[in-house]
Amino acid sequence: MKKTLFLILMCIAFLHANAQNRQVTGTVKDGKTGETIVGATVLVKGTSNGMTTNNDGNFSISVPDGKTTLLITYLGYFPQEINVANQTNVEVNLLEDAINLDEAVVVG
Repeated sequence: MKKTLFLILMCIAFLHANAQNRQVTGTVKDGKTGETIVGATVLVKGTSNGMTTNNDGNFSISVPDGKTTLLITYLGYFPQEINVANQTNVEVNLLEDAINLDEAVVVG
């Protein structure tokens, strides 16, 4: 009985250890000027886990094991998918989408 209980506990511990998250940090910049982009959205593709970049264009997001793609979006720029595989720090350069920029409407 003790061996069975021990085996079950070891299986639970193994599953918990495999379901770990890792932190990925990075900076989102304008691909042309190199200036940081404040308020860009960073999502883990296939999840609802997301955040926005801070005043310095930086982000830190928890990426579950098995998920390796970040989706970065910002109004007026082309969305970009980044494969972070084993990376813990990335720099993202977004390219301006000048064609669709005139379609934005700002209400004040």
